[in-house]
Amino acid sequence: MGPVKESGVPIQARTPAADPPPVAQGAPLPEAHAGPARAPRDRVLAALVRASAVLALCTATGEVLAPFLEPANLIMVYLAGLVYIALRLGRPATLYGIAASLFLFDLLYVAPRWSLKPADPQYFLTFAVMIVVGLVIGHLADRSREQARAAESRAARNQALNRMALQLASAGDAAGIGRALDAAVAQALGARARLLDTIPPQPAGADARVLPLPAGPSRPGAVRVTGLRGQPLPADDEELLRAFVNQAAIALERVRYERLSAESAMTADRERLRSTLLAGISHDFRTPLTTIIGATSSLLDQDAVIDPERRRALLQQVLGESERLHQLVSDLLDLTRFEAGAVRPDCEWCPLDELVQEAWRALGPATERHRLGLDVPDELPLWCDARLMGQALGNLLGNAVKHSPAGSVVTVRARRGPEDVLLAVHDQGSGVARGHERRVFEKFFRSGDAGGHHGTGLGLAICAAVAELHQGTISARNEQGACFELRLPQPAQPPGELVDEGGAA
Repeated sequence: MGPVKESGVPIQARTPAADPPPVAQGAPLPEAHAGPARAPRDRVLAALVRASAVLALCTATGEVLAPFLEPANLIMVYLAGLVYIALRLGRPATLYGIAASLFLFDLLYVAPRWSLKPADPQYFLTFAVMIVVGLVIGHLADRSREQARAAESRAARNQALNRMALQLASAGDAAGIGRALDAAVAQALGARARLLDTIPPQPAGADARVLPLPAGPSRPGAVRVTGLRGQPLPADDEELLRAFVNQAAIALERVRYERLSAESAMTADRERLRSTLLAGISHDFRTPLTTIIGATSSLLDQDAVIDPERRRALLQQVLGESERLHQLVSDLLDLTRFEAGAVRPDCEWCPLDELVQEAWRALGPATERHRLGLDVPDELPLWCDARLMGQALGNLLGNAVKHSPAGSVVTVRARRGPEDVLLAVHDQGSGVARGHERRVFEKFFRSGDAGGHHGTGLGLAICAAVAELHQGTISARNEQGACFELRLPQPAQPPGELVDEGGAA
């Protein structure tokens, strides 16, 4: 087996100043600490001193009540003190309190006084009852304290598990899970934990332990726990440590399944995209090829009987469909290069009005029945790749011309904001179908109201890709026609410098 691999960097990197002091093994959790721990002998002595003070108070009370009560009733004063001692001061103080109470009661209140030899034998029954009642009270108080300590310990451990669960819920990888595990173990047990990718073949050593992760479908792993000082953990701490390890194992499985789910979703998206591409390409390639084949077949088979006008129409049809096929291939190649990250924008300052007019002129005869309305501040400079932005503007203007009635105006507006430029292309057509405002930027998507307009279904997808390359956004909405808005972030420079650089460009 190869060397042990540890996941990532150390699971919890802390500066020495911020690192909490280690917690003694077997001690209560940090939340249960109320102050510096005392030695057991000091605690017992302090309890005996407090018990003596309680008994002194009971004796003083008895002296006050002695003229008014029978001696047998004064024993209740000491029983009340024993209840307090048993509930608050522990078993040694309780036993001391029982013995001291009997001694004081017999010495001070049982006749003859100061003799410790009761004249009435019935007092021996009183002494026996007092001993039994005192022992029962002490036993019940001890059980109550043990149950309270156990409940506090369980509550503290549950809180530690809950804190770890909250941290694991936000952990998105093995390194985050390792940090959460290490923090929980350090806070609860005063030790350190590290996730291992494999189970080490050799023992961990006297100061460390290796706990294998529970078996699961993923590859085996383990948790190395250090800082134990060679001491075995108490049963409760051992149970808590294994609960931490189990939680970490469950979180690792969750992260694994989330990764597999994400990979499956990406695979499904790729398959869906591939199907869409194949469907779009097959349709868009088949239509012009069918037209070209039909026209050329007619020219070849009926060349002798076709008049010049019909021959010119067929040739014009072949040319138009060939150009359409060439445009489809060009758009598809451009979009593939954009999505593959093969294109990096080479930005410079460009006059926006000139970019728009050049893109309009490049459309050629398609613009003869439309007018361009330009609402752009004079010499507004735009930080962009001139070639890519020209292609995007050409697609936006061509789309507007294609879907606008003859004689209408295609308006281009631009406004500069504090950090970006908003460019809007507005036509006077039927607008974007409701619910298709985002879908129009998908590959091969055509609106149902396109009518007889032919297109590749890639123009607006290319515009979205160009916007993304420039770290910008593009959106569509209806405003008495379709309005496409392109928002591009711009460098923060004084307007004067922008104009100078734009003019120089």
